Amino acid sequence: MTKEEWIRIRQSLEEIQSDFSRAYPEYRNGRNKQIRDNAERRVDSAIYRADNLITSNNDVYSLLTGGKNANGFDRAISYDEFKQPRYFDGNMSTLIAKINDEIEK
Repeated sequence: MTKEEWIRIRQSLEEIQSDFSRAYPEYRNGRNKQIRDNAERRVDSAIYRADNLITSNNDVYSLLTGGKNANGFDRAISYDEFKQPRYFDGNMSTLIAKINDEIEK
C-alpha cells in the first residue's frame, strides 16, 4: 500500500474510533434503557464500519491480526476479540499506532 492509502485508512479509523468513544460511556452507563439502546446502536455501527474497512483491505487485516507469520486460528481469535465492544477502543488505538508506523517507513 502507498503512504497516501495508509493515511486515508488511518483517518477513517480515527473517525470511527471517535464515534465509538462518544457512544460507549452511554452504552455502559446510560441513565435509562432507551439511552443505552440508542448508544448500543451507535457502538455497533462503529464496530460494523471498522469491520467493513478492515476486512476489505488485506494489508490492514494482516497488520491487525499478527502480521504475515500468524496462522488462521490466531487471526480469527485476534479479530473476534477486536470486534468486542469492551476491547474495541484499545485495540483500535493499537491498530492506529501500527498504521502510523507503516506511514513512517
